[in-house]
Amino acid sequence: MDARDQPSRTTQEKEAKWFSFAEKLPPAGVAIFGHAQVTITEKQFADPKVLGLALLCRTLSNFAGVISVAKLGLVVEARILTRSCYENLFCVAGLVAKGDEFVEAMYQDDIKGIRSRGEFVLQTVVSPEDKQNDFAQRLRARLDDMKKRWPKARYLNPKDAAGQSVVEQGYLQYSQLSGDAAHPTISALKRHLLIVREAGEPVACLDVQPVQRGTEIADTVNIACNAVIGVLVGVNQLVEAKEAQEAVRLVFDEHGVLSGAAPEQAAPVA
Repeated sequence: MDARDQPSRTTQEKEAKWFSFAEKLPPAGVAIFGHAQVTITEKQFADPKVLGLALLCRTLSNFAGVISVAKLGLVVEARILTRSCYENLFCVAGLVAKGDEFVEAMYQDDIKGIRSRGEFVLQTVVSPEDKQNDFAQRLRARLDDMKKRWPKARYLNPKDAAGQSVVEQGYLQYSQLSGDAAHPTISALKRHLLIVREAGEPVACLDVQPVQRGTEIADTVNIACNAVIGVLVGVNQLVEAKEAQEAVRLVFDEHGVLSGAAPEQAAPVA
C-alpha cells in the first residue's frame, strides 16, 4: 500500500468510532418494524405509513452499502449511497408533513418518468418503419392514456421535497454529495488527479481509486447516520411505533453527543 493511503492514528480512531455507532442504527429500524401500527386500507401501497416503511427498508439497505464500501476505502461510492439516504429522508419528511398530498406527488413523479421513457423509446429506439407495428401502437396508446389521466404529472424535485419539511437544511448535504461524488463534475473528477514526485520532480497522475481527503470516510459515515436517524424519527412518527421510541431516542441522543451537536438544536423524537 502506498504511504499516501495510510490514514493517521487519529483518523483511524475517528473511523472506528463512527463504524461502531453505525451498528446501532439497523436494530432501531427493526424495532420500528416490529411495533408499527399499520392497518392495510383501500389505499394499499399508497398509504403514507406503508410507503414510510418501504422508505425505511430502502434506507437501511442503502446504509448497509455505505458502511460496506466505506470500510473498503471507497469514499466516492460511500458518498453516493449517503446521498440516496438523504433522498429517502426528504420523502419521509414529505409524508410526515403532507401525508396523502405528498403520496400523490410521488405517484405523479413515477408517472412522469414512465411517460418520458416511453416517449424516448418511440422517438429514438423505434425506427420510422416500425412505428405502425403492434408494439409501437400499443405503447403510444398507453402513453396517450396516461397523459389523458394525469396531464399535470411532473417530477418531484429533491430540493422541493426537502423545502416542504423540517429537514430543509439537509438539502445542503445532498447538494454537496451530488457535486463532489454522485455527478461527474469537475470537482468530482479532480479526486482522481494525483501529484507524485519522481526524481524530485512533480508528476501528474490519475488514480483509479482515489483516497479520502482528511477524515472524509468518518465524516461521510457521520452524515449518513444523520440521514438514517432522520428517517427513523420520521417513520416512527408515521407508524406510531411507541414501543420503538426509546430505541430511536437513544441513537438520536448518542449521535448528537458524538457529532458535537448541542442538545437544544436537536429535533424531538415524535
